[in-house]
Amino acid sequence: MRRRGLISGCVLVCLIVTVSLTASSLRSTLRARREVATRHQLLQTDWLLHAGIQLARDQLAKQDDYQGETWQPQNVIAGDYEARVVIKVTEGENEAAIAEVVATLANSPRRGDRLHAFVTRRSHQWPIQRSINSSSE
Repeated sequence: MRRRGLISGCVLVCLIVTVSLTASSLRSTLRARREVATRHQLLQTDWLLHAGIQLARDQLAKQDDYQGETWQPQNVIAGDYEARVVIKVTEGENEAAIAEVVATLANSPRRGDRLHAFVTRRSHQWPIQRSINSSSE
């Protein structure tokens, strides 16, 4: 009788240790998964910012009176993301202008998913010397 109790106790202790190790491993895996998803979204936001900077530079090269725009690319990033790039060109001092690009990327959590919405934002600002167009005839 004592032997059965001792074996049952050992089995119970082994089960508790196994369950706690499994739970700890699962928590660690979920934490790593969230970290990878966060890094991925930050990298995608950086790429979106670079695309917005290039768009602003191209438009400024074409139009002297370019004031900016809001660009919302659709289906360019894999996954459930909402992307937006806001470009603003404001007048500065001494015939210079300031261009600012803000890229925002938000994930859209699926129904039933325990992940919360996560928004990343990156911005870049630089001065621009506006060229004065003199019409030569």
